[in-house]
Amino acid sequence: MNSAVNDSSSISATYPPCVEHGVWIPLLTKPPDDLLCLRLKEVSADESHGVKQRGVMSFHSLGCSGYYLNQEPGRRMAAQIGQPGIYGGAPDATTASFLYHLGDISYKDEDPSNPAAKDQATIYNAQFYAQYAAYQRDIFAIHIAA
Repeated sequence: MNSAVNDSSSISATYPPCVEHGVWIPLLTKPPDDLLCLRLKEVSADESHGVKQRGVMSFHSLGCSGYYLNQEPGRRMAAQIGQPGIYGGAPDATTASFLYHLGDISYKDEDPSNPAAKDQATIYNAQFYAQYAAYQRDIFAIHIAA
């Protein structure tokens, strides 16, 4: 990633600002004292045991996955659960334990001629739920309350 890029003039008018467009939001350097910790063994004891047995853990992570014209990322990651080496995965890769989604799961279609362009239920179903329906692992995400 090129963290030096922070020029808001390069943001496309049809997409919301996100990392690909050079807009960076600094994160806290020290976690808050009341940080909630989630342990894999508390979510899936079997997966936690498997990670200990293998001696390695792999997981999927991505952000800005809600591009309304392409719902392939979730489908490809779901396929990698059964075949970790496909779609660019290392030949000796282990199956992912979970997906850590970093944000921006859906975007409104800016085309005014599209009747579903602003229907939130349709947007979420098409851009998030449908593409991750076959993902047979837990999905975690960051939620920042305003």
